[in-house]
Amino acid sequence: MKNIKTEKKLLLIFLLLVLIVSILGIKTHKLSKTKLKEEQNVDLKVPILKKNQTSRFNITISKLKKDDELNYVVKIVNYEDKLILKKDINYNLELDYDENISIEVYEQNKNINLLTDDKKTEDIKLRGNQKEEKIYILNIKTNNDIDLNKISVRVNS
Repeated sequence: MKNIKTEKKLLLIFLLLVLIVSILGIKTHKLSKTKLKEEQNVDLKVPILKKNQTSRFNITISKLKKDDELNYVVKIVNYEDKLILKKDINYNLELDYDENISIEVYEQNKNINLLTDDKKTEDIKLRGNQKEEKIYILNIKTNNDIDLNKISVRVNS
């Protein structure tokens, strides 16, 4: 009789452990899927790790009609792999484009255009000693039909 009770207790413990491991596996899978989906929405990730660093990239747009609009998403981070920026640092975004397009730059979840009349942002602070990410949306609007056009972007620290 005692032997049957012990077996039932062990079976119950085993089933509980299987259930816990299954739940943890499902949660981990969902979290990794969410992280991957967030990363897929970013067009470019730019790490800033030191002062006086300039990162350049180009955005090529093509075959757009007048008044078309598109968004380009840039993530600025203060880390790369295990290396994290040690001290706070200021940076700005500087854009170069012609009169066939107009651009506004917004920080994610904020409704204020950060781009000044001279096509750059004011200095923005990136904190040191802990991971930080800032996401910017470059809202690009066409003023004319465009076959091919290039936007140059610099991230200066």
